Amino acid sequence: MLSFVHTLFGFSSLIFGVFVIAQVKGTKKHRYIGRLYVVSMLLLCATSFGLFNLFGGFGVFHFAALVSLTCIAGGMGAVFFRKKISDWLVWHYQFMSWSFLGLLGATSNEAFVHVAPLAKLAHQYQYVPLVALVILFAVGGVYINMSMSRLVANKYRRFNTSK
Repeated sequence: MLSFVHTLFGFSSLIFGVFVIAQVKGTKKHRYIGRLYVVSMLLLCATSFGLFNLFGGFGVFHFAALVSLTCIAGGMGAVFFRKKISDWLVWHYQFMSWSFLGLLGATSNEAFVHVAPLAKLAHQYQYVPLVALVILFAVGGVYINMSMSRLVANKYRRFNTSK
């Protein structure tokens, strides 16, 4: 049952994350859907700590959940302390973007376990999921850094004057 609930929070996090990315930043809709994303991610990470069937204890995915929680805390902390952090928007964008990229990485890993053709490929070539993850993070990291100036720097004035 816990794994089913965990999966539901994973799907909701993916859906809300895609909507946040697709929305104009700084709007009420962005903030509302962003809060739904954060809550879904917090519940996703929380439920992960109750799943031990892969390693029998604390494993690499629990560590990844801690990294994800750190990204969420950093992204939301930047918002909460925006009056004290001059470049809060850069921090918010980076942390939240990397939290979503981590979610995509976890989803990729799950696909190599649960989607039959990918599971067969991963069984034949055990390095394929790791290569896919490295490519995902490399391409995603480049995208995050390239788009940051377009999404953040051009709107800096607007965000710093809004409440």
